[in-house]
Amino acid sequence: MSEMSGIRPSRVEPITSPALPQTVGFLALLVLIWLSDYLLTLHLSQFGIFPRTLRGLIGIATAPLIHGSFGHVLSNVTSLFLLLFFLFGDRRYHPRSTLALIWVLGGLGTWLIGRESSHIGASSLIFGLVPYIILAAFWMKCRYAMLIALVVLFFNIGVFYALIRVQEGVSWEGHLSGFIAGIMTAYILHKK
Repeated sequence: MSEMSGIRPSRVEPITSPALPQTVGFLALLVLIWLSDYLLTLHLSQFGIFPRTLRGLIGIATAPLIHGSFGHVLSNVTSLFLLLFFLFGDRRYHPRSTLALIWVLGGLGTWLIGRESSHIGASSLIFGLVPYIILAAFWMKCRYAMLIALVVLFFNIGVFYALIRVQEGVSWEGHLSGFIAGIMTAYILHKK
């Protein structure tokens, strides 16, 4: 029997049942927070990342939960659905550690390089999960993970274009920081 060199055929582990409830639960939380902010006029953007300020450090924990408009939250929820579903569906991705590292490293990067403004939204998670899933597959050398990586690449190819596109009112710093955080997270959790 011939085998692709360096790629383990590994047993395909099906997506576990908690993947869907965990994904939907997290995304419902994002929508609920936006809806509360909108209906109750809470001005949650004040809890975003304000670069290089003490107050802005709080935003590292809170910014991915806060969105400025319905279009903003809808866009992020749509993009996150597939990424989180795959992440939560296979324990080899170390879902909790991965999400925590991308969250913190992406937020810290935004805090360090961001413009003077409130940086909010879960795009740093999206921009972190895309390279993470692709690189994790490469370092795991598993056919199933590579298939997932191809699906993620197909549905998120625009992430690479958005990295070099600067738009007013969009935190390119959060996108770039999330992307670098995803690469670092894949390296930390899989390269070794």
